[in-house]
Amino acid sequence: MAMDDKKIIDLYFGRDERAIRETEDKYRPMIAGIAKNYLSDMRDVDECVNDTLMEAWNSMPPTKPDHLNVYLARLAKNRAINTLKESKRIKRGGGIASVSFDELEDIIEDKEGPEDIVLSKELSDIISAFLKKQPQVDMQIFIRHYWFADRPSDIAAMLGMRTMNVNLRLHRLRKKLKEHLIREGYGE
Repeated sequence: MAMDDKKIIDLYFGRDERAIRETEDKYRPMIAGIAKNYLSDMRDVDECVNDTLMEAWNSMPPTKPDHLNVYLARLAKNRAINTLKESKRIKRGGGIASVSFDELEDIIEDKEGPEDIVLSKELSDIISAFLKKQPQVDMQIFIRHYWFADRPSDIAAMLGMRTMNVNLRLHRLRKKLKEHLIREGYGE
């Protein structure tokens, strides 16, 4: 039986290396699943899993996540995206993630300078507030597609919908998000 998340976090804070083993035993499938949605090479997926576990080790303490699974998912997603950027796969079509990024490219500019960190946080807050105002199913579809990089067909199966309906909802959400961002001072 898998160890309770609170106990795993306590192992990290006690600098007990069992924390990594327990995390891997419990969350490797989730981490690998997220990485696979972004990366097509299984060696990159395995490296992403290992890097995520190492980043968890290096970040706890001081970070004490409220929800270990969400924290690990964020670490895995960021690591996978960084791997994509490093290998320039986004431009060459490296899987579903490149499609997701392309869909949002017209809506959200990719900021890179240090002065844009504050704007990035502000933009994140605006998008979060926008999503919270959407119907639960639309919020779930958006997050599954753009956060976890799930394919519309997988989301449809998960929610008992048709793929066409998921694609239509994503299209409408992008349009509404673009309008919302323009009202908030982002975009044209």
